[in-house]
Order: sequence, then C-alpha cells, then structure tokens
Amino acid sequence: MAELADLHEFLVDLDDEQWRAPSLCNDWTVMEVAAHLASFVGVPVRGLAERMARSGFVPARANSRGVARWCELGRRSITEALRPARTPGVAKVYARVGLTELVIHHQDMRRPLGLHRVVPEARLRVALQVAARWPMGTGARRRQRLVELRATDMDWSLGDGPRVDGTGEALLMALAGRRSVLGELHGDGVPALSRTFDGG
Repeated sequence: MAELADLHEFLVDLDDEQWRAPSLCNDWTVMEVAAHLASFVGVPVRGLAERMARSGFVPARANSRGVARWCELGRRSITEALRPARTPGVAKVYARVGLTELVIHHQDMRRPLGLHRVVPEARLRVALQVAARWPMGTGARRRQRLVELRATDMDWSLGDGPRVDGTGEALLMALAGRRSVLGELHGDGVPALSRTFDGG
C-alpha cells in the first residue's frame, strides 16, 4: 500500500521531540497516533475480534489498550509494524477503510509538525468517499446534510446547502472532525459547519 510506505518513511525521519508532539487526534501525541495505526494495520481480523472481546466490545477501550501496548514497545517496534513489507491484516481486508484511516491519521501527525504534503488525488478521493459515510461518530453525515462541501483542487463535491470551499485534504479533515482546519475553508456555509464541531 503506497500510503503505508509514505507513512513509514515519514515516521522514520522524526526525532524524539517530534514523536512527543501533540497531534490533531483527540489528546494523542504523534507517537500515540502511530501506535494506534500499528495496533491494527497488520492485525488479522480474528486477532482484532479477540481484542474487542477482551475489551468487552467497547471500541474506545480496545483502542486505548492497543495504543498503550504499542507505546510500551517503543518507536522501533511501531515503525517496524508499519513497514510496507509486512503482511497487512485488517487494513488489507477492509482496504478502503484502512486507506482512509492511514490518510487521516498521517495528516493528524504531519499538520501540527508543519510537515505538509500533497496527498495523491486517487487516495484522497477514496478517503473522502469513505469519510462521508463514516458511522463512527465523527459527525460527517450531519455536516453534509447542512452544507455543500466543494473541493477547490479536484472535481469533488458533497452535500446540499450553503457552500464550503477548500482543498480536498482540508475538507477530508473537516469531515473527520478536525476543528483546526476551519480557518482554511471559505464560503457562506462555514458558520454552519463550524457549529457541528464539539471539540473535534
């Protein structure tokens, strides 16, 4: 998976301070976001199901335990788990969702560090399609009911209502609940969009 290769290359170049830096995802550091990705990318579906069962089928609890375990294992283990040469598990079986998670969390780490990149359009298009239908409490469905999101750098739009313009990447992060991108968006729909955030 090309996105995984790009992510791995990004992580191996980070220094200690960058690994400890805050990310855009919840209250996690860059290391904790990377640990979250390591905890599921190469895990077989059966392994993920067993982890969920041990956590009482509470996703947040399973997530927290996975992140804590990988943080204890350390940076080297995390980056090794995210090497593209490893046999992918859940992320391959659910390829589109896996790609979306990788793209969003990659940006969660890059943006606060000021290490910007251009996400390849083919990956971004898949991630936008998946994020728009995400059932996991990001608020994406509510946002597209209130406003029309329109990308300024690619042929993509979603929703109905007052218009919000921005790059495809910024719109993806908005769909994923990242409040910090609101300043990059423009249009009559931005006030309505901003009201859908509750700290994301």
